[in-house]
Amino acid sequence: MINRFLAFLITVLFLLLILSSYKIFKSSIQQTNLLYDFNNDKYSLTYDQYSSIDDNYPNLSLTTVPIKVLKARYYIKIDSVDYAKELLNKAIRVNPFLKSSEAMLADIYFNAKEFDSSLYYAKDAFYQLPNANLHRNQYFKNLKYLKDTLELDKAFNII
Repeated sequence: MINRFLAFLITVLFLLLILSSYKIFKSSIQQTNLLYDFNNDKYSLTYDQYSSIDDNYPNLSLTTVPIKVLKARYYIKIDSVDYAKELLNKAIRVNPFLKSSEAMLADIYFNAKEFDSSLYYAKDAFYQLPNANLHRNQYFKNLKYLKDTLELDKAFNII
């Protein structure tokens, strides 16, 4: 009886491992397209292609960028900003150290003329990774708009 139960348990475990490996393999193929577009600022995938990508498991790309961030770019482009903000807020919990989600949220809020929110997210992203172009550009854009020369001088000293 114990041998049958053990054999059943091992079989179920192997089936779960195979399923997990398949999902990770399939996701890694899809991630290459998302990462290529992200790195080159392009949008080559159709709505059906990027919306069908599972961003829950695995939830990080091969380069630790949350898949939700990579998908949010596409939703911003088609003017589905509310859903993009939802994805980006979830992505913050997935990888709170990279701050790419915060930089994208800062850009969304800046374009929506919600400058307080934009400055909050841009400052958070900049001070975590000041040498990242996306973070630096977004923060400097906010400071330029607000004409905050003191903070701009402080930020220049950091980089």
